[in-house]
Amino acid sequence: MKKYCALLLAFLLLCLPLSAWAEGDQTPPPPPPEPEYEPLPEEYLPLYQRALGTWFADYAGLEMKLTLSEDGAYVLLIPGAPEQAGTWAEKDGRLLLDGDEENAVLVLDEALRLNALGLLFTREKPETYVPGDLLSDVKEGSFDGYWKAQFMAVGDGVILAQAMDEDAKLYIEGRKAALGGKRFGSVIRDLTLENGTLTLKEGDVTVTLALQNDGFLRLTVDGKEPATIYLMGFPVPERPADTP
Repeated sequence: MKKYCALLLAFLLLCLPLSAWAEGDQTPPPPPPEPEYEPLPEEYLPLYQRALGTWFADYAGLEMKLTLSEDGAYVLLIPGAPEQAGTWAEKDGRLLLDGDEENAVLVLDEALRLNALGLLFTREKPETYVPGDLLSDVKEGSFDGYWKAQFMAVGDGVILAQAMDEDAKLYIEGRKAALGGKRFGSVIRDLTLENGTLTLKEGDVTVTLALQNDGFLRLTVDGKEPATIYLMGFPVPERPADTP
C-alpha cells in the first residue's frame, strides 16, 4: 500500500507542471531571431556588379558622365558632343564598350579608367565652373585692370581655356583696351560704354565685355568664329626696366 501511494504521488508531481501550462498561456515561445548577415564587401562582388551605375570624370573643367546599366547598355555624356550610347560586355577582367578593345574600361578599387580617353571616373561629381550673373549697373572704370582667359564655353558646358589653346588677355583703362593672345594678336582699340557693357566693333566682328557678380569678365565674340570667354583679373605684369 505504501508503495502504491508513493507511485501515485510521483505521478501527480509529474503532471502538475503540465496542468499549470494548460491552464495558463498556451502560446508557444517565439522562434529565435534570424541571424543578421553583413553584405559582401564590394571586392567580392562580380566585376560587372561593381561597375554598374553612374560615374563622373573631370576633363579640363568639363563634367563627363558614364552610366553602365545591368541590361548591358551604356551611355557616355560629354558636354558639347553627341551622346554616345551602346553596349558593354565583360572580357578578361575588363569591360569592353561596343566590343572595342580600344574602349576598354578597367575596374579599379573605387574608380573606372576609360583607356580611350585616359580618364579616371569616380562616384563623386567634379566641381565645375558655373558663370555668374551679369551686373547691370556698371560705371566707367569698373573694367579697368589686367584680365586673362580662364574658361571658355563649349556647347552647354564650360571648359578650361588652356584646354582649347585659348590665351586671350586684355588690359583695360577707361575706354581703351589692349588686346593680346592668339585670338587678337596685339592691338589697342577704343571701346564704347553702353548699358553697362563695353563693346568693340571691327568689321563684321563685335566684341562685348560685361562684368559678372563673381568677379569674372565675360568676353563675347559675335562673328564668323563666335565664342564666349571668361577672364579673371590679375595684377598688371611689370615691364622690364629696359622696356620703353
